[in-house]
Amino acid sequence: MVPLTLELDGNEERIEVEVPDVNEELLFGVRRQKASSLDIKVFKFHETTPKASLKFGLAYRMENNKATFTSEPNKSMFNVMEGHGMHSVVA
Repeated sequence: MVPLTLELDGNEERIEVEVPDVNEELLFGVRRQKASSLDIKVFKFHETTPKASLKFGLAYRMENNKATFTSEPNKSMFNVMEGHGMHSVVA
């Protein structure tokens, strides 16, 4: 794998050889305490093959014993995500 710079709508993001971890700090930033108070968790996935590496994090919380992808009933998870929690990496 090689380093890469992605540009989208004038924003550049440098991707190093190692695909970065998706974690609470990346997804929630300064809103981590709010996410924690709402009992929001992050499902983390990582798979690597000789030619590619994939990592993603999926923010969720449990409601009535089922996973939901809202921060509170009828409220988008984006309410607690830094920069709307959308980060793309290709390596």
